[in-house]
Amino acid sequence: MMYKLKKINEIKDIDEKVAIIGKIKDIGEKIKVEDNSGEILVSLRKNSDDVQLNINSKVLVFGTTKLTPKGIIILGNVVVVDDADEELLVEFEDIIQKLNKN
Repeated sequence: MMYKLKKINEIKDIDEKVAIIGKIKDIGEKIKVEDNSGEILVSLRKNSDDVQLNINSKVLVFGTTKLTPKGIIILGNVVVVDDADEELLVEFEDIIQKLNKN
């Protein structure tokens, strides 16, 4: 099953594979990521420990939505895309959208 690129406020279901593009708002036990529609907590998979994350880093999050007592979170991986230019991110969004249509 493919990841669906979504805005944070569009995430409503659990056990759904999602991808979001946003900025890191806070780093704690979980990472708080925001886009222009809202914010969500991301719990990193164990193999993500080597990723260097900073507040305000632009990130791409891939993962599966899970329900916790605090609400829906994403269990997944975070890729820092600070160095990617906007055209590349738009192209990436288009690729994900096309893959989901096939």
